[in-house]
Amino acid sequence: MKQVVFVMMLGLMLVQSTMGQKKLEIVVSDLISDNGKVKLELRNNLDSVVRSFDLTIEHKVSRVKLDLLPLGTYFINYFHDANNNKKFDTNFLGIPQEGYGFSNNPEAKFGPPPMEKLLFKVGSDTTIVLKTYYW
Repeated sequence: MKQVVFVMMLGLMLVQSTMGQKKLEIVVSDLISDNGKVKLELRNNLDSVVRSFDLTIEHKVSRVKLDLLPLGTYFINYFHDANNNKKFDTNFLGIPQEGYGFSNNPEAKFGPPPMEKLLFKVGSDTTIVLKTYYW
């Protein structure tokens, strides 16, 4: 009897520990090639990195699935490191030479958009599709 109660309590604790956590799938689209990697950061609303990724590219799309992400407000920034040099390449004027993007897909031609435009809430299982911009 004690074993049955223990197993039931353990199961209840497991269910409760994952109730405040959801799945997030991030799809990076509109990449111009399969070369290199996508360098992506998931950040919270305090601008702290929650997770960072070096994503492979297949058929000009990159994706990642996160399980057990705590409920909250987040944003994403990324770039297509096509030459795999681990940095965001710009020309002598500072114009990006590689693709980039942000959550909520704002067009950002003259610097990064304000964080308020990037924030999204994870309150249920969510899929986000990000559009990649090139100059």
